[in-house]
Amino acid sequence: MIRKRASQARMELGNTCEDRELVAEYDSVVEELSAADHTRASLAEEMDKRESWALQDREKGKATPFKNEANRYAEQAETHEAILADLRAKYDPAENTVNALQEHLSEIEERLLEP
Repeated sequence: MIRKRASQARMELGNTCEDRELVAEYDSVVEELSAADHTRASLAEEMDKRESWALQDREKGKATPFKNEANRYAEQAETHEAILADLRAKYDPAENTVNALQEHLSEIEERLLEP
């Protein structure tokens, strides 16, 4: 319901604003923000999975009495942890992009509200 109202308000602002370039900039930033937020959410989801899988593999490795199996679980956990480190390195820039786009969008919204 809130998103619907926000979408309607955006459309109304876009329809009533005479500065077409500003409206186009607004629409562009909304699209960029949506894509950046999706990227950030995907990274967070993948990080959660890898963290869980690494933990499970470590626990399975401790629980098994077989050395080969324990080594395999340890290798799998290390792989998950390496991927997790890479994902974490990508997450902060993605978060910064989302924050910057949100700020830019707020600035544009302020300008849209000016008479």
